[in-house]
Amino acid sequence: MIKKKLDDWVEQEINKGKKKKLKDIESKLHVIINQEYKEFLTIVKSSEITPIKRKSLRKKYSKEINELISEVFKKLKLTSKFHSKLTTIAINAASVGRPNNSGVVIAGFGDKDIYPSCYHYDVAAVFEGKTIKREFKPNTISHNMGASIVPFAQSDDVHTFMSGIGPKLMDFLSDSFHEIMTEKLPEKLSDELEKELGLSKSQKKKLSKIAKDMCKGACDYSFKQFDIQQKINYVTPVVEATGFLSKGELAAMAETLVNLVSFRKQVTMETETVGGPIDVAVITKGDGLIWIKRKHYFDKELNHHFFQNYFKKGMCDEQH
Repeated sequence: MIKKKLDDWVEQEINKGKKKKLKDIESKLHVIINQEYKEFLTIVKSSEITPIKRKSLRKKYSKEINELISEVFKKLKLTSKFHSKLTTIAINAASVGRPNNSGVVIAGFGDKDIYPSCYHYDVAAVFEGKTIKREFKPNTISHNMGASIVPFAQSDDVHTFMSGIGPKLMDFLSDSFHEIMTEKLPEKLSDELEKELGLSKSQKKKLSKIAKDMCKGACDYSFKQFDIQQKINYVTPVVEATGFLSKGELAAMAETLVNLVSFRKQVTMETETVGGPIDVAVITKGDGLIWIKRKHYFDKELNHHFFQNYFKKGMCDEQH
């Protein structure tokens, strides 16, 4: 992952017509390692594997990790300090697993809860006898938050419906705009002014810094305003309306959002990972879990005896 980030950066620099020396590439590698090191120090706090256990794993696998470091980075020089950080990253990454693996979602009411909650986890693997999972921030309905819409798995189309723009398109827009405003525009501006005004190198450098700061400020302000408008015009109206829907309408809304994803898969060349009959349930404090729609592995019209026996058995259990 770190090597790919480095390769992508080198490719971008080459496409810009910039030649990079080995020393420049090594400096960039150090920056990337430091960023990943800090990130995984935070992520690993949610791991099931304790710091003491991770310390013993570090000793156990240090030889294999060092061999991989040499294999991946080859001619790039790394000090013992960065070797140590890469080893920490490797152990911490293994302790939390890869993101977006099998998901587990638990929703409903606790015995003492007035409002419902939703907890979800990514479960990656079993490592050193522990289930490696990543717990996300729970969604809990409260007096101050009357509704929440939380998509899982194939969630891009639901996010598009909620926010008015797809996540992939938003990422592309953000990355492209930031690159133009913080790199290309200031650089072009300083080059043109240098030619027109005959600026010295120090003046050009100072002007370039001023231009970068101004463009970055303008870029940050633009996206801040974009987020505000997105919440006002898209997210907030839907969430607020959801809080006033009846139980039947909530079930219909949930099914519609799943159908939205399924329909997109059908009309595009993407793999149809969502489709077919949809199970819909409503969970309330008073009634518990109520099935609104539920598919069976058989045709219920041809198997009346199954339901007769099912309800008959339920009545017998209640009597006993």
